[in-house]
Amino acid sequence: MSESRPAGGRLFWTAMALGAAIVGFGVRGALLHLRPARIVNLSLFLGASGVAHDFLWAPLLVAGGVATRIVPLPFRRPARVGLALSASLVLFAVPLLAGPSTRVRNATVLPLDYTRNLVVTIAVITAVSATVGAAAWARTHRHGTPQS
Repeated sequence: MSESRPAGGRLFWTAMALGAAIVGFGVRGALLHLRPARIVNLSLFLGASGVAHDFLWAPLLVAGGVATRIVPLPFRRPARVGLALSASLVLFAVPLLAGPSTRVRNATVLPLDYTRNLVVTIAVITAVSATVGAAAWARTHRHGTPQS
């Protein structure tokens, strides 16, 4: 077993400071450049995003993690990463695929075939996940017997 690092190391605090600076920059920009009504809308959007994350997104990811327990161990982590990436991509693409702008006949509004590109990208994610899992499986079965 490897020893784990204690929480709160240099990397953690550096990332925390960088994240706080980015959030501060965003808040400052919103306060300086948005009208009060837009600030309220932005606050509602951010609040709703947090609720959606906690009550929809996080439980779906946990369910995906539990569902992948049946996947052989060397493939499990790549499968989970692939599922999380694919789900994130689908979530991002839904407005592009189902929004009213898909019915617009102006080719400059949505110039790409988003449905095809989503399928291709998910296929690439799946192929990479399977390749990484196969490489991990090959490492564990290198000498004919699985290693613990």
